[in-house]
Amino acid sequence: YFVSTLFDKAIDCYTRAIPHIPESSHEMRCVVYSNRAQCYLKLKKYEQGFMDADKALEYDANHLKSVQRRGTASYYTKRYRQARRDFMRALKIEHSAQILDYLTKVQEQILKAKNAASEHIKRKALFDSGVNYFDLERAHGDADDAKRLGMAAFKNTTDTDKITVVEMNLDEE
Repeated sequence: YFVSTLFDKAIDCYTRAIPHIPESSHEMRCVVYSNRAQCYLKLKKYEQGFMDADKALEYDANHLKSVQRRGTASYYTKRYRQARRDFMRALKIEHSAQILDYLTKVQEQILKAKNAASEHIKRKALFDSGVNYFDLERAHGDADDAKRLGMAAFKNTTDTDKITVVEMNLDEE
């Protein structure tokens, strides 16, 4: 069924086969879980693909296809650090341009996530200092009063640039 791209039927066959494979047959169990993981990946069921690739690796920790499949599932479930570990491990097993390409994509996503987190922290700091503590001095150090003063000032402002910035920050909280 896999070759025919009937992935749901292939998953069903692999699932029915698993209980009949002796627990001591590590190689066969690894291959069946790994193949079922690939079917899940083809169907974009990344969480199930991750779990099956992970299970396959319990039977053979150096099974290249399982390492790559778990890395792929990790990538699509936004577990970028796990994906990086898996693709780095895959490179140690077999060096290939394809694995390097996957690793590059993962590194780009990790960098993008770090930059987004940094921007979020900056926006939150600006939001907190701009509204929550808008007029801490006028409120004589009372944060609750400063927040009330800040909200009142926000409601009365005519400066549309400030309103846009505050609305942008509120949407991203």
